[in-house]
Amino acid sequence: MDNANKQIALEEHSALEQVVRGGKWHHDLTREDTQRARYNGGLRSFVKKAALDSVPIALCALILINCGAALAVLAFLDGISTRATIDLSLIGALASATLSFALGAALALLAMFACAAAEKVVSRLSTFEPPRIQEARRLRAAKTERVCHICSFISALASLALFASGMSETSSTLPMLLHR
Repeated sequence: MDNANKQIALEEHSALEQVVRGGKWHHDLTREDTQRARYNGGLRSFVKKAALDSVPIALCALILINCGAALAVLAFLDGISTRATIDLSLIGALASATLSFALGAALALLAMFACAAAEKVVSRLSTFEPPRIQEARRLRAAKTERVCHICSFISALASLALFASGMSETSSTLPMLLHR
């Protein structure tokens, strides 16, 4: 081989080597992206599972604060009832606050039932069916689960709003009752 042929062969080899290096770099980048996506997917599923696991505890706490506030108002009314003069309009405002607390507890209970319904829908999926039927059921179950979770979330927010409303009514009414 003469020098010109050697130079052409070296250039071809060099170009081929650059293509291979570029492919390796691209492959490494794709592999890193895939690993990063798996890690992020794992993190997302962990956070989602942790959030769904903490929902029943949060809803129980919501029921407890609503019921506790209603009991506290009723206990306060028992102490006030020994006074000689009581303004009935203020008692009506406290009764309205107690009703807000009771409705808040009922909505939190409804939210708990909606969460339980979502879990029940997912747990009833059977794996012993043909893939076509199984996929249709999974899609229906996913939609039903999403609707149940949305209903649960809205009920919990409404329960919290009713608690805040009842606390606002109570805090504006109690000082007037105590000054009389």
